[in-house]
Amino acid sequence: MSNLYLYFGFAVVATILNLICQNILIFLEYEVYLQILGGTLIGLVSKYYLDRQYVFKDTKTNIAGSFIMYSLFGALLTPLWWVIEIIFINLFGTILAQNIGAILGLAICYYLKYLLDKKYVFNSEG
Repeated sequence: MSNLYLYFGFAVVATILNLICQNILIFLEYEVYLQILGGTLIGLVSKYYLDRQYVFKDTKTNIAGSFIMYSLFGALLTPLWWVIEIIFINLFGTILAQNIGAILGLAICYYLKYLLDKKYVFNSEG
């Protein structure tokens, strides 16, 4: 179970790196889409590296192939997070509810992604 905690911990690290990158790009007055793209890329690459090295301890899987699968699973699960967040917004109509929905959605998606990454992305027992 400690690998799952590491996985969630690295999600927090990747989120912080994403936001730092976005804020640097805001300061440098880049367009909003470049801010989001830059933050997303930094978060994705850092999370992949940390998960590969420390959660799954995978040195055998092809990096390019596993990165594509890793990214694809994240992209496929993102709408589930958004739906949960939107449901909370529509049910309760407050910023607090939106944040709770976002946290719940992210937690569910990260757990599902951990299971998918463990089974399909990395050649390890995780």
